Amino acid sequence: MSAQPPSIGRMVHYTNLGDRDGKYPPQAIAAVITKVNEDGTVALKCFYPTGIFDCDKIAFTEAAPATEEARGKWAWPPYVPATLPAPSAAAASPAADAK
Repeated sequence: MSAQPPSIGRMVHYTNLGDRDGKYPPQAIAAVITKVNEDGTVALKCFYPTGIFDCDKIAFTEAAPATEEARGKWAWPPYVPATLPAPSAAAASPAADAK
């Protein structure tokens, strides 16, 4: 289990099963935790492009999403820092405040 405990309502990544012959490789799918089970697994509502599906007992993995090791498991999304727009030249100028 991860250092951060799962809780209801959290967005996670679920790696779908794909198929074993490689025609449809595993993909990372957006999901929301709908239940935390007593055994540490979670129930997910998975958002596929073709519809919404429920998964009942999904285990956690620290493997990278969409990999063979992550197949059929959930993981926390990677941290993506916010990017703020650069201040405009007028806003950064003290003369702009004097007007």
